[in-house]
Amino acid sequence: MAHYAFLNNNATTETLREELNVLYAELSTLNSEEEKDEAAIEAKQAEIDAKQQEIDNALCVVTGVITGVLETYEKAARNSRARIRRFRR
Repeated sequence: MAHYAFLNNNATTETLREELNVLYAELSTLNSEEEKDEAAIEAKQAEIDAKQQEIDNALCVVTGVITGVLETYEKAARNSRARIRRFRR
């Protein structure tokens, strides 16, 4: 039976991507300061990595499934063997 799945796409992760852009802006500000706080930069990078992982995971979520008709057809074993014999000649 065929199954068709609806997956999340970029439109459904728009809010998460906006939050990620804010985090990148904050990281940029931290990097441009004269006295850099390495701990704050590392913490911000960890937040960015976590947000990116959240977006990646959201893109893999199945939001719905539609079942379809049977798409596989069984054939008798004798038919398959006959074809193999013909190709061997």
